[in-house]
Amino acid sequence: MTTCLVFVLLLLTLARDPASAEILNVSGEVTGTINGTSIAGQCAGMIDTTGVQGASFTLPFTQWPASFDPSAVCYAMCPLGALKSIGNAKNIFDLTGGNFTYTYDFSYPDSIGSAVTVTGQVATAGNQMTYTLAINGNCDLPVQTGQYAGDVEEHWANAPNNGIVVQGSGKITIPKPSHSVYPVSWSLVFDPDPLPGDEISSLTFTTQTFNWETKVLEMAYLGDIRVVPEPPSLILLVAGSVVLLVYPWKRRVA
Repeated sequence: MTTCLVFVLLLLTLARDPASAEILNVSGEVTGTINGTSIAGQCAGMIDTTGVQGASFTLPFTQWPASFDPSAVCYAMCPLGALKSIGNAKNIFDLTGGNFTYTYDFSYPDSIGSAVTVTGQVATAGNQMTYTLAINGNCDLPVQTGQYAGDVEEHWANAPNNGIVVQGSGKITIPKPSHSVYPVSWSLVFDPDPLPGDEISSLTFTTQTFNWETKVLEMAYLGDIRVVPEPPSLILLVAGSVVLLVYPWKRRVA
């Protein structure tokens, strides 16, 4: 009995071992134009496709607009997919194997007329992921210095025609120097196989800093994705209907 218990505990430990994560080395190129100024930079980092260890990236830029705060699009600056799948949910790597294209459309309720589009293309071979990213648009939001923090939530659903549509929203908090907060919303479209059902993803940045002097962006985040549960009212309605159908039948049998 003791031997069996030890064996079971060993299996559970191995199942939780982060060493079982699937780590990819990431390199990428970021270009574009914001507020009439060019963007040019490179990305190096890692991504765990199972979401156990999340993702971390360093992006040094040779060109970055002085009028544009990277927190406005920070979530879209690196490849997607480092989400821990809960239950039957599927993240992007489950759906695509790491080869996909995507388009973000960002809007900013506190800044009428500001809009930024981010388009990316990702390719994966072995343990190496490469991507290209283009950021274009105009954005009139406060430019700050400091560490950025943000929590993100997205709703994933199958598109009517093809691909997947993601609706996301969040609030970016800038602790220094003004403690300002501004909302950000976006839609995302990408092109993998259909989802098994609607899903919700949540993500938290553990590192999100930009050095305005060196123009180096550092990011790290953890997140998970889960299937949207059935509404309790619908479940109760179905259960009630079954009872109403069965009850008369039981009376007839009696």
